[in-house]
Amino acid sequence: MLAEYDAKRPPGHPYEFHRHVRRVADDMQALALAMGMTPERATELRRATLVHDAGKRLLPPNIWDVKDKPTEIVRRQRRNHTMLGVQLLNEFMGEDNHDPKVELVRDLMKHHHEAMNGTGWLGLKAEQLSTEARMLCICDAFDGYSTWRPHFGERDISMRGVLHRMGVEKAAQFDPEIMKIFTKMKLQK
Repeated sequence: MLAEYDAKRPPGHPYEFHRHVRRVADDMQALALAMGMTPERATELRRATLVHDAGKRLLPPNIWDVKDKPTEIVRRQRRNHTMLGVQLLNEFMGEDNHDPKVELVRDLMKHHHEAMNGTGWLGLKAEQLSTEARMLCICDAFDGYSTWRPHFGERDISMRGVLHRMGVEKAAQFDPEIMKIFTKMKLQK
């Protein structure tokens, strides 16, 4: 699904969404295990994470591949992929489908760009976010910060550089306990 969308984007773009979702899903599964969740739950979280960015395919491909930092209008348009993903899920599975697995996917799609301090897309704060959404916020951001894009300039995108940025500069966005576990997990690889 996202591989077809990536193919419509200009050649040479540095950030392929179909690869991004796989890396994020792998990190989500590893983080779940590091947090003491069962292997079955970790696998379930991996599967749910694989579709967290499905809404991107409903947006014009050209909004992603810009040289400069995106404008606020473009940022809002991009962030709308969260709600578009939920819309796709509801069309496919039914808005009234409250199966726990469907609810998990809905939660992850809708909330993976939220922040602990309430500065995310929907303005939700710490206690309003599920543990799983908090986990995905970290895994998704790590991968996003780790893949160079033109507007990054000289930013350090090494694993340690990204972990430092997330743990210091962006600390208010992430659950501090989950971030500690994620950092330890990454440094042990």
